Formats: sequence, structure tokens, C-alpha cells
Amino acid sequence: MASSPKSKAKKWHPEDIKAEIRKRGGTIGRVARAAGLADVSGRVAFLHPVPTANRAIAEFIGVPVNELWPQWFDAKGNRKSSISSNENSPKARRGHRQKTVAK
Repeated sequence: MASSPKSKAKKWHPEDIKAEIRKRGGTIGRVARAAGLADVSGRVAFLHPVPTANRAIAEFIGVPVNELWPQWFDAKGNRKSSISSNENSPKARRGHRQKTVAK
């Protein structure tokens, strides 16, 4: 997936990233392990920022991390400090399957 000046702000679709990893003979788990991470870190990096995993994926496919995930990383590849309130809410951190226990 080649980038053009007009498409820089548009993030890659997660399936396109996964396909590019497979085209290069890798898997998400192998990319994560090569970066010294658990397999799950590579998978979670598609759901929310995991800077080490996101950077490892970007490096593996040869695309700047901010092009893959412009909502999480700036042009220099640094993590953006502004996180949407929904992403950082207790419910989002807890996960959708966890039930709250009434006291």
C-alpha cells in the first residue's frame, strides 16, 4: 500500500497491515517476539497503542508508525499525548466482557 501526499492522514486498515506482514513472510506473533514482547502485545497493538509493538510492526513492513496509526503517533513517531476520553474511560480499560460486581 503506497502512500501519497493526499493519503498521509488516513490510517491503514488493520487487515491491510496484517496482510502486509504475511506478504513479507511474518506473523504478528513473530514480529512481537522479535521485539522481545509477548505474542498478545502484537495483537493488542491493533486495538489500542502499544508503542513498542506498534513500532516493531511498522519497522517490519517498512512504513512509518504514524502512517499506520496517525491517531496514536505524531509525524516524528512519538506517542500523541491526547487520548480520547472514551478510549481512556474505566469501561474501555476494563474491557467489554468483564462484569461489574455490585457491592
